[in-house]
Amino acid sequence: MNEYARDLREARQRQIMYGIFAVGMVASLVICVGLLYAMTRQTPKLVRLGPVTKFVAGQPVDVAVKELETSKLIPNRSVLSEDVIYVAKQADGSYQALLGVDPVNGCFLSWHTDQQQYRAGCTDATYDINGLNQNRLATSTSKPVDMVALPTQVQANQLFLEDRIQHRNIR
Repeated sequence: MNEYARDLREARQRQIMYGIFAVGMVASLVICVGLLYAMTRQTPKLVRLGPVTKFVAGQPVDVAVKELETSKLIPNRSVLSEDVIYVAKQADGSYQALLGVDPVNGCFLSWHTDQQQYRAGCTDATYDINGLNQNRLATSTSKPVDMVALPTQVQANQLFLEDRIQHRNIR
């Protein structure tokens, strides 16, 4: 009888250990799924650019905003507290927002109306009104890089910028 009680006690201990293991596995699965959901559902920060009436078709307007997380990805970028965003209303009524920093060397860009192009302050790099690299210089190891386009959205007649890259054409 003593052996039977001992076997019964060992069987119960095994059941308890299996139960604890199963609860731990379920808890780990729930935590992993929760973390995956949180990482993929992060909504980008919206930055207010101003009323839509401020932006006209075919003419970029510069808007100063607090430094974006997106601009921190650009190598050699000067460490400042603000970024410049160039916003132009498109013919179809949408809005194009371009980061006013040269994506290659981190120099600030300025819009030159007379030449209809963006120019880098510390190099000869130029970009057209759509942010396309005009120099088109390429080597065997690099390709021309265009300006960084940022997505926009309109809410209650206000234009907002999403702090994420819409596209970055690397040809």
